[in-house]
Amino acid sequence: MKMKISVLVIVLLTTVAAKAQKRDSVTNEELHKYAVVIDSLETLKKSRAEMSTRFAKGNNRITPSRYTQLLPIIDDSKKLAEAKATADEIAYVKDAIAKLTQAQQTFQTTFNELVAKYVGYDTYNKVKKAIAADKRVKDRYYVEINRLNGVATDVQ
Repeated sequence: MKMKISVLVIVLLTTVAAKAQKRDSVTNEELHKYAVVIDSLETLKKSRAEMSTRFAKGNNRITPSRYTQLLPIIDDSKKLAEAKATADEIAYVKDAIAKLTQAQQTFQTTFNELVAKYVGYDTYNKVKKAIAADKRVKDRYYVEINRLNGVATDVQ
């Protein structure tokens, strides 16, 4: 009798565990949506990084080293005076900061909208955690990202 109960409990626990694992697994559709979101966000990140690099290179009004020097002190008029910053230099750095801040706000807004309206926060977090915890899901994710970017992938 004890043996029958033990077997029944084991079967029941195995069934519950299998259903829970299946429920927690990432579907191809969820993975695709997550990959689309990440790919879109990477494009925005790259664009912002390129913009930052362009500003850091300066122009005929400001050298790269001068830009780097003035960037951390741009809101401190005393330090700007000590650094003998010109009006053109100050305007350039402030314009750069404003444009980079706008790009960051666009990124954040886009992130929130994509996650909320396209993939859903629960699914986003589920897939993100699965990629970090499960090598098979991570491999599937990279295949999907490559597919989105038109990169041929050998799938075995």
